[in-house]
Amino acid sequence: MRAHPAARDAIFGLSALLLSLPAHAQESGPADTSGVEGPNTGQDVTDPVKRIDLRTGYEEGEDGSGTQTFILRHDRPVPLANGDQLALRMDLPFVANDFVTRDNPTGKNDIGFGDVLVQALYIHPVNRNEAFGVGSQLIVPTAGEVGFGGGKWRMVPLAGYRWAMNSISPGSFFVAAARWDFSFAGDDDRANVSNLQFGPTLNIALRDAAFVTLFPSTEIRYDFIKDSFFLPFNAAVGKLWGGQIITSLEGSAKMIGDRDAPYDWKIEARVGFLF
Repeated sequence: MRAHPAARDAIFGLSALLLSLPAHAQESGPADTSGVEGPNTGQDVTDPVKRIDLRTGYEEGEDGSGTQTFILRHDRPVPLANGDQLALRMDLPFVANDFVTRDNPTGKNDIGFGDVLVQALYIHPVNRNEAFGVGSQLIVPTAGEVGFGGGKWRMVPLAGYRWAMNSISPGSFFVAAARWDFSFAGDDDRANVSNLQFGPTLNIALRDAAFVTLFPSTEIRYDFIKDSFFLPFNAAVGKLWGGQIITSLEGSAKMIGDRDAPYDWKIEARVGFLF
C-alpha cells in the first residue's frame, strides 16, 4: 500500500511554515501578555477538554510498506478537588494494509480492528503558568488479525510538565514529556516492546485560534531491545473553529534512525469536536 507523493510533501511543507512563526506569533497579542491566556485549542495535555476526534493517518517504512489508520478517540476530563483533574482517553483504531501474514498470505489489501488504547492521567496545576501530569496508558491486543496489531499487552506509564510561554503569544506553552512503552504479556510469537519516548513539545499560538506545534507527539525514542535511537522531525499545524471544532495536520519524517526504525515517514489528519 503506497501513498500519493503529495502526502509526503505535506510533511516537509510544515518546515517551510515554521519560517513565518516569529511574525505571526508577535502579531497575535499585545506587548504585555503576563497573565493572559489564549483559547484552549486542546493541544495542552495538562488542560484537557471533553472531545471526540476522528483521525486518519498513513505510515510508511524503509521498505516502502505502508499502513493506513482510522482512529475514533474520546477524551473526557473528570474534575477532582482543588482544581485537579483526571484525564481519561480511549482510542478505537481501524487499520488497513497489505502485509503478508498468516492471516493474509496473499498480501491483499485488508482492513480490520486494531489494538484498543485506554489512558488515565492525573493532572495537578502548580500555579497559573505551570502544571504537571502523571498516569499511564494500557494497550490491549484486540486486533482481529496479525497485521493489525502487536499481539501484546502493553503498559505505557507517562509524565509531563507544562510551562506557559505567554511571552511568545497568549496560549503558547512548552511541555517536557516522557513515557515508557513496554509489553508484559501476550502472544509469545510476537515481538516484545520496550522503548523510552520523549516529547519536547512547543506549541505556538497564532492569530484566530490557529497554532503550530513542534513535537506534538512523543516521537523521539530509544529502543532497549534493538539498542537503537530514533529522532524524527515532528510538527503539526491546526486551527480551532468557532470554539467547538478543531482541525490539524501532523507530519513526521525520520532524521536519525536505523533501517529497522519505527517508520520512515508518516502523516495524520484530524477533526475534533469539543463539547
